[in-house]
Amino acid sequence: MKRATARFPLRSIGRLPALLVLGGVLAVFDCVAAPPAQYKNAETIMGIHVRRTGDAFDQRELAGKLVESWQKSCGSPSVIEQCQLFMKTPGVDPKTIEYCKGTMSKFKLYGSVDDVGKFVTDEYFVPALGWYTKIRKINVLYQGTEPCKSTVEKLETHEIYHYAPTGRTKYERKSNKAGQHSWRKTTQPYSKELAAMVKMGVDAGLASGKFTVKKTGEKTYLPGYLCEESRITLTAGESHIDVCLRPVEMQIPAAIVFARKHTYKEKTVSAETVEAFEDGIDLQKSLFWPSAGEKVTGDIPGTSPKKAKADPANATMKWCAAEKARTGVDPCEGDDE
Repeated sequence: MKRATARFPLRSIGRLPALLVLGGVLAVFDCVAAPPAQYKNAETIMGIHVRRTGDAFDQRELAGKLVESWQKSCGSPSVIEQCQLFMKTPGVDPKTIEYCKGTMSKFKLYGSVDDVGKFVTDEYFVPALGWYTKIRKINVLYQGTEPCKSTVEKLETHEIYHYAPTGRTKYERKSNKAGQHSWRKTTQPYSKELAAMVKMGVDAGLASGKFTVKKTGEKTYLPGYLCEESRITLTAGESHIDVCLRPVEMQIPAAIVFARKHTYKEKTVSAETVEAFEDGIDLQKSLFWPSAGEKVTGDIPGTSPKKAKADPANATMKWCAAEKARTGVDPCEGDDE
């Protein structure tokens, strides 16, 4: 059931859609204010939650074509005949023979192609701390080591962003073939010059006609809550993105995405709409940090993490110390390079 609780009014969004979709957050958020002291040691923090559901139609179409192809080839007389001849060839690697045997059986699909591409996106914001987490679950077609066997599985991705006056830190969750999870940490220094360059790039694109932004009116996806829709047209009109934003009087987030649709050559590539919007709710602080027990690796620019930890005067350690004083959490703790 769709639901919404909010305390923010709708306001003019101007060039915000282009900045968010094309320019990135550096152009929108100039700084993050220091948080109230009570957040530092709290287990829960006040924030915003938005959930969108959608479809990646291009992925479903591709999955359908792959399944159709495998159904025709797996276990077909021609494949069986070729494989039998191949296995009689002297010196063939045993693993190659096993793979060939697998192609001689009929194709098996576990799950439904109609579910491929369906996804749910949960976004969590803590404006006072400049924290943002995005968790996305999407159904994908997965083929393992067996050539004629596929399953429809749920792929889950996690992205965590921490914004501060000094820059942005991103944690991205990765999974290996064994199903083990780890996190990759990347940092991006912030400067007003860089933000100005992004804004200038967006303005130049608008002025040159490389892309256009046109307001298409207000819409309601949740009862009682309007969002303002704009169409961003790209690539000489072949591709456009319709995005409906509900701006809020904050820097993070600057706006809540209520709906988004990508169209290419008059064909819908993907689409999503808001399912729930809650503001001023208690969120677990753990939502905004890598899971306990999962390895975190980093790419601190120009430094060795071990050397950085050994030198308190290192610029990276100074930044971590400042973040600990600001938020109560040391982003350098727990790194296991």
